[in-house]
Amino acid sequence: MGRLRCTYQEAHRAARKKLGAGRRTHEWQYECWIDGKFQFKVTIPEAHGHATDPIPSGTLKSIVSQLRLSPQDFERWRDCPLGKAEYEALIRQILEL
Repeated sequence: MGRLRCTYQEAHRAARKKLGAGRRTHEWQYECWIDGKFQFKVTIPEAHGHATDPIPSGTLKSIVSQLRLSPQDFERWRDCPLGKAEYEALIRQILEL
């Protein structure tokens, strides 16, 4: 597997689909809540008109870490067609909730 790559658009699309609406400050923050309990948060920078540009590798590593995923798992997360409910079920299994 080569170097991990992802555009701002791809990251935001996957986060919205799996975590729901984000909260915008100067960056976008997506939170995972299950049964009213906070599980984790991921921060994805604003694209500022460059949505199809690749996210810099250091920033992408931070996003992967916030999601508690390996680079290979991140690629599956990004490309996975699961919606919020199905993704929540997987998180429950992973965190044994």
